[in-house]
Parts: sequence; C-alpha cells; structure tokens
Amino acid sequence: MEPVGGDSSAGLAAWPEAVLRPASGNAFEHAVEQLARAIRLGVLADGEQLPPERELAERLGIGRNTLREAIAALRESGLVTTRRGRGGGTRVTYAAEPPPSTARSFVRSPAAMADALDFRRVVEPGAAWLAATRTLAADQRA
Repeated sequence: MEPVGGDSSAGLAAWPEAVLRPASGNAFEHAVEQLARAIRLGVLADGEQLPPERELAERLGIGRNTLREAIAALRESGLVTTRRGRGGGTRVTYAAEPPPSTARSFVRSPAAMADALDFRRVVEPGAAWLAATRTLAADQRA
C-alpha cells in the first residue's frame, strides 16, 4: 500500500482485494459496508481523498449512481465529506480514536480512585488470608 496523502488513483490498485471486492447481492449495501470497513480499518485514512468516482465504481463492481448513493450514506454517518469545485472531492473524515487506557477508562475522578483503593484495602487482605490458609492438593502445587 502507498503512504497516506499520495496519489489516490495509484493507491487504488494497491488496496487489498479483501477490503474492496466487487459487489454481490445488494450493491448499495455492499458498497457502503466495504467503504465503511476500509475507513474504519485505516485503509482509507482520515483526510485521504477517495479515488475518482469512475475508478471506485469499477473497483466495487457497481454503477456510478449506486456509488453516489453509498457515498451519501457515508456522508450522513460522518465518515466522509464532499466538496465541489476546485480542490473538491470526497475525503475521509473518520479519525479512529485510540482505545483509552484501562486505568483512565475505569477511574473517572479522584473520588472514584479513592473508592477503588478502599475496596482493595478491604478485599485483598481477606483474599490473601484465604489463599495462605487453604490446603492445596498435590496436583495443585507447582
């Protein structure tokens, strides 16, 4: 695949067949699904311009009117924007957010952190005591 920001028509040929393959069944739904998947997987990066309509329709194996409808659906869902005129075209506007760290997503405030630590102070000593006083069978010993 080519680096982001390069010539989109050159990159079109490099897109994996598994991501953009000719439509079978409902062409509109297939096109929306394939393009949305390519955007969410990062094959089409945020800010990247989609290839010309004719090339993209040919690659997906659909008509240009069907492609226009699919792009309109992607526009409504916020995955792409379209501008007319010089410098226009359809660009990806989906920026994948990195997954939040476990600690940050779990603890939202200092009070929540204090509650979590209080919980650990109560539960962990009891769990440690139980683990230390239980007799293990021979097959459970390391």
